[in-house]
Amino acid sequence: MLYSESQDIRKAEKLRRELQLRAEDAASEAAKEKKLREKSDSLIKQLEKDMPTSMAAAAAVAAGTAAAAADSNELGRLKAELERMEAASQESLAAAQSKHAAESAAVRDQLEDAERRVRAYEMDVQTLREKLDQARIDSIQVQWVNRSVSS
Repeated sequence: MLYSESQDIRKAEKLRRELQLRAEDAASEAAKEKKLREKSDSLIKQLEKDMPTSMAAAAAVAAGTAAAAADSNELGRLKAELERMEAASQESLAAAQSKHAAESAAVRDQLEDAERRVRAYEMDVQTLREKLDQARIDSIQVQWVNRSVSS
């Protein structure tokens, strides 16, 4: 029975290590997502920064030329693309955050379960040690009584 419990403890420790690896992987994934989000935000800011320059250039050209209409269309297209990219990045971020939260909760639950089992196994081992110690004491007492009787 002690061997079985020590195997269970090893299994629980292995599960705990696997759960820690999963948690580290999830944290790494979150860091990657954060980095992508920051890059996306940087690109959006750069496009927003460049937009006034593009608009000024479009306004200068729009002074009676046919190219103004083309630039305005290009600007509108770029603005629509920027908005589309921003919406897509927001959706991607929300999905990634939702996935991360679900995975973190699952890993947390598994870790708590493994820790509960480890505590239970440790209590079982302690109980068995106490029984073994008591059995040894009883054996020594029996030997002592037998020696006393035979003397």
